[in-house]
Amino acid sequence: MTLHTSNLWNPHDVRWLSLDHAVSTLYQVWEAVVTALENDATGDGLMTTTTAAQAKAKGILDRVKTYTFIGSLAILSDVLPKLTELSKGFQSNNLNFNKVSSLLVLCEEDLEDMCDKMGTAEKEALGKIDPADNKHKVKGIELQPSEHSIAEVEAAKIKF
Repeated sequence: MTLHTSNLWNPHDVRWLSLDHAVSTLYQVWEAVVTALENDATGDGLMTTTTAAQAKAKGILDRVKTYTFIGSLAILSDVLPKLTELSKGFQSNNLNFNKVSSLLVLCEEDLEDMCDKMGTAEKEALGKIDPADNKHKVKGIELQPSEHSIAEVEAAKIKF
């Protein structure tokens, strides 16, 4: 059996590329992260955990296993690649103002389109709420978003 491994990079404030990579990697492995945190929080993880470590895992789990978290992560997964592409355009050795200008226009148009319709990751993560019971399954993890958390994600989308 071959296991796929990913490294979560530590994003830096000014490094779009590392932030984009960290967010996309976390989005891809979010289900595994939630499962590992659930196991660590209950003491069923692979590592022997202390009560303090279990409490820490539970605290992180309570933040990560929310509609707001996965919704924000999905939106960032759609938005950051656009900003990364723009950032790369500015980092060129031979800066071409016409190219940068067109990149700015394309990026702005793409981001405005995302305000009106869902991006790929956002559709995958947020496009499946069952209105009958307000249950929502994301990557195999069941969530029950409140009206407040749905509004928070919508507000974050506009802000991003």
